[in-house]
Amino acid sequence: MDSLQEQHIQNHLLELRDKLNETINLSKSYTHLLDLKQQVEEALDKIENGTFGICELCKEEIEDDYLQTDPLVKICFSHLNEEQQRVIEKDLELAYQIQNNLLPEIRSDFPNFEISCHYEPLGPLSGDFYDVIKTQDGLFFLFGDVSGKGVSAALLMSNLNAIFRTLVAANLPLKNLIETANRLFSNSTLPSHYATLVCGRISSSGKAEISNAGHCLPLIIRNKKVTAIESTGLPVGIHYSANYDVKNFQLEAGDKLFLYTDGLTETRNSEGTEYGVQKLSNLLTEAGHLPTKELINRVLEDNKTFRAGQQRTDDMTVMAFHRKL
Repeated sequence: MDSLQEQHIQNHLLELRDKLNETINLSKSYTHLLDLKQQVEEALDKIENGTFGICELCKEEIEDDYLQTDPLVKICFSHLNEEQQRVIEKDLELAYQIQNNLLPEIRSDFPNFEISCHYEPLGPLSGDFYDVIKTQDGLFFLFGDVSGKGVSAALLMSNLNAIFRTLVAANLPLKNLIETANRLFSNSTLPSHYATLVCGRISSSGKAEISNAGHCLPLIIRNKKVTAIESTGLPVGIHYSANYDVKNFQLEAGDKLFLYTDGLTETRNSEGTEYGVQKLSNLLTEAGHLPTKELINRVLEDNKTFRAGQQRTDDMTVMAFHRKL
């Protein structure tokens, strides 16, 4: 496993440890979390002393895909017996099929809008998610990234997707919708689990509202200028009673809304430099006139050129909306 992947896992484990400590300090019933906390501490110690990802039986490196699915594993996938391997492989295949069925094909029948999306998971399962739902007067969209990787991230994604689809059908105001989703998600997951996301509505006339729960800043492209929409609240699942604000704006004919996960902007080159939001904004300023599919392809090509052969270390999802009329 390369250093960037290990750093990503270390950051995730540190966040998990902080959430576990917070929960243990606040809860009277926490004994079931102590074993998990111990496993996290052991994994962090192994990262510090350079033994992380080494099988306790054969002393060889644990397979990257298996380790990224569960960073707390201690033995190679190959050391599991045949039945254990078959169970894991079957579960992964089923989870992969379920997740792909949850991610919608972008339809072309949204009034006045052209929409394109690129979804590129790092492994067989992803924590990235997106959804676009046709409403009576336009569309509702959901776009984000849940914590973790592998099966746990896929399960969280499916849970969150179901919550939002149910609430969208109730036609709640956007502020009430995301605050209700946060409470439901907080109740149905462990305290260590959360998701960054952007959700919003856009009417056929371009009237738009967005709530950004700690996600990468959405970007509006207008007349060769790029404007960011600031975050309006914490990631969902962090705090049960979190409040979320809503940003209102108008998408004029020709404007584009560009959404992305941090797998795009946190890509690094051989020198360790991040691709970053500024480089992305500069490219969107230059190429923002292109149709959404071509624009996304241009961004992906530029990101690949920037990596110069360096491997990706995270899922990558990009979506663009263009108001045509």
